Amino acid sequence: MAVDRFSSEVSRHFAAGVLRYSQRVALIDSAARYGLSRFHANLVVAMVQNRAAQADRPLPRAARLPNRFRIVWPVLTVVVIQSAILYAGWRILHI
Repeated sequence: MAVDRFSSEVSRHFAAGVLRYSQRVALIDSAARYGLSRFHANLVVAMVQNRAAQADRPLPRAARLPNRFRIVWPVLTVVVIQSAILYAGWRILHI
């Protein structure tokens, strides 16, 4: 498919990390060989940039934790809040 081939070409230019304006213009012009309009070529370039930016971001802390630990914090929070409510109720009733 033309979009896949063009996105591969754009990805090769991103291997250096930065896509210079002159490179972007050359890529947009070369998109005509694949039968893509300037509009669609710009969309593909933006899509590849977005993927590259997401690949460089570290994962959020919650995404790095194993599944069994992800449930611990919400459960612990509920237990602490419920304990505080019960303690407050007990203190009110036993004044």
